[in-house]
Formats: sequence, structure tokens, C-alpha cells
Amino acid sequence: MIIMSCRYSDIERFYPRFLTDDGAVDADSEVFAKLFNEKIGSKILEIGANQEPLSIALGNIGYDVTAIDLNPYNVKSFYDRKFKFIQGDILIINNLISSSFDSVFCISTIEHIGLGVYGEGNVRPNGDVDAMKKIHSLLRLNGKCYVSFPVGVWEIDLRGWRVYDRARIFERIMLNGLFKICSLTYVAADLFNGHYRGELISETEAFSPHGPDASCLLVLEKV
Repeated sequence: MIIMSCRYSDIERFYPRFLTDDGAVDADSEVFAKLFNEKIGSKILEIGANQEPLSIALGNIGYDVTAIDLNPYNVKSFYDRKFKFIQGDILIINNLISSSFDSVFCISTIEHIGLGVYGEGNVRPNGDVDAMKKIHSLLRLNGKCYVSFPVGVWEIDLRGWRVYDRARIFERIMLNGLFKICSLTYVAADLFNGHYRGELISETEAFSPHGPDASCLLVLEKV
């Protein structure tokens, strides 16, 4: 029996409807599409789905997709919306999401969770940790979590995001070893030292105090 998984080109063909004003797809989403390698038909959960192409793309390819966001899903697309959408808070929803998922993806979202900028009722400084614990509980054993976030010098910005250093990645994202790393990628979030947005950069550049706004995309496995 041949188990089919999607290719980057399968997701990429959905991108023209999701280009930003400067003609680019969100860099983290594009890197995700290149790393994603789950068998078609598997159960997937997207957290922070609003304004992202991934649930539409994967639903149309043939994955069993559930998507959740605090706000109504408002992506304008000519493609069919072949996924289940839940409007709600991943930190407090219990009975609406009870399945064991093969993979969860949380792209450019974990850094915002709990900081109150997207309509959460209460500010939760450790909302990112709580969300990763929730993801861990929703994944089957050996299931994959695809997660991206800003990296550099640790801070919680009052405008609504966190920037992670190496220690906080292990503590707050990997939950001190409840997940193991399958893949780790750093990309430039803006023009820096000859790098364009979305280009791969080194770990040294990513964590430099004088470096670019950088993103880390981790593929984690529940252990």
C-alpha cells in the first residue's frame, strides 16, 4: 500500500489567493509548507487559523482539518472551505475539541496567546505554556506539532507578543522535554545582512542582539 503525503507544490498552488500587498506569502507559512509531510487524510488541527491559507489548502488536498481562532474566519478565497472551523479560545475550549490529532500547527500564533490583543477575556502571561500543554494533550503519541514564533532576546512586548531565546524555547515551547525536536529552521523576518524575508539564516544570526527580526519554525514530536 502506498501512503500518499502532500508536496510543497500541492500547498503552493493555493497561495496566489493569499498574497500580501508586496506579493509575498507569509514567510512562516511558506516554510511550513516545505516541511509539512503528513499522510493525506490524517487529522489536523490549526490554532490561529484566521487570515491564513493553510486550512483551506490542506482541506482541499484531502486532510481532515479542524481550525480554531478567537475571531471569525474571514479569509477571502475562491476555493471551497473544506474544513471544520471553531470560533473560540484554545485555552478554555474543552468539549468542542476532544479528538486525538495526528498533527497540530500553530503558525505565528503561540507568541500572542494569552496577551489580550486578539480578544481574550483575561490576560494570561503563561498562555503560551498553557497552549503548548493543550496541544500536547490533543496530539496522539508521536504526533507532530508545527509551531513558529519570533526569536532573539527574550521579552514580552506589551503590544502583544513574546520573543523567545534558547532557554525559553526549551521551557515554554518544548515543555522541558515533553516534545522532542524533529526539525528546526530559522528564517529572516525582514531584510538583514543580505538576507531577504523568508530566507534561511544561521542560529547565530537569529539570536544576535543586533540581528534581524527572526522566526523559528520547529517540528516537534510528542513523546
